[in-house]
Amino acid sequence: MTKLSTIESQIQQIENNIKNEIYDSNFIIYKEELINIQEKGISDKLSKRISDSITLINDKLNIISEIKNNDNSDYIINIIYSILNQDTSKNLLKNRITTEIESLGKDNIGHSLYNLVQNTTNKILIEYSKNFEKPTTSREMGDLYFNYNKFHIPINVKFMTKLTEEGAPNMVSLKRVIKNININGIYIMIFICLEDDNSIKIIVEDYYKICNSNYISYDAGPGQTMLKKQNYIQDYFNNNVQYVNKRQDTIDFLSKLKCEGIDNKLKNMVHNLTLNEQIQFEKNILLRLSKKYSPRFIFIRYIYNLIIKHTI
Repeated sequence: MTKLSTIESQIQQIENNIKNEIYDSNFIIYKEELINIQEKGISDKLSKRISDSITLINDKLNIISEIKNNDNSDYIINIIYSILNQDTSKNLLKNRITTEIESLGKDNIGHSLYNLVQNTTNKILIEYSKNFEKPTTSREMGDLYFNYNKFHIPINVKFMTKLTEEGAPNMVSLKRVIKNININGIYIMIFICLEDDNSIKIIVEDYYKICNSNYISYDAGPGQTMLKKQNYIQDYFNNNVQYVNKRQDTIDFLSKLKCEGIDNKLKNMVHNLTLNEQIQFEKNILLRLSKKYSPRFIFIRYIYNLIIKHTI
């Protein structure tokens, strides 16, 4: 395997950064860097890669601009709510859920019931409108998708019981919601809620609009965001949900969760190391830091600073 040239390594690093970027200001920086590389006089092959990357950046910037200027989540939420809140829909969900609970027993509620709720909800929506589609693979962003203009809006179905009790049900991978926010800027959550009297409550939200410290927390272990159920449910039924109205505030909150998650994992990791292990780990990090052109240089430097800060 031949070693990549310095210029090709720079292009590859920028290409990787583009895939995971969420800030439009950074897209502009990457675009300027690519243009500067292209002006140096490079091979046609590398020039073509740069042109393709610039085209991708322009497409992403156009989408981000459209997301900022056109908030269509309320329109989609109203469509879904109007379908699921019909008596026929709620009765179908109620009958299937209660029958399954009677079969399993209340103490044995698990994935089979959650799958039943998800499949029943999907079936109701798909039969109602051709705009709803099933995912093509099993590990996609949504349990279902809604085709709206040129956007393919992911929809996630959640089932909740014991609404008055505290809890923190898993919502979605932090990595996925960060990746999705600049694809279409909307992520619909459907909460099918079974109350103590077996009545069904339907809640439909744009996940990105409830992304604040009141309702969302993060577990860096499995990488999942979680709902602060009692806080959210109480505010929802009191018509007092504190929504996030600026997309940039949502991005900043998700980025903060990610950084805090890395920080906490490192604290736990370093705390469990012996003194000799800590010293050896720091030496390894310093060795990596000495490699100036390592593509993970900035991240490793960040890790090293955290270790120095948290090591006694």
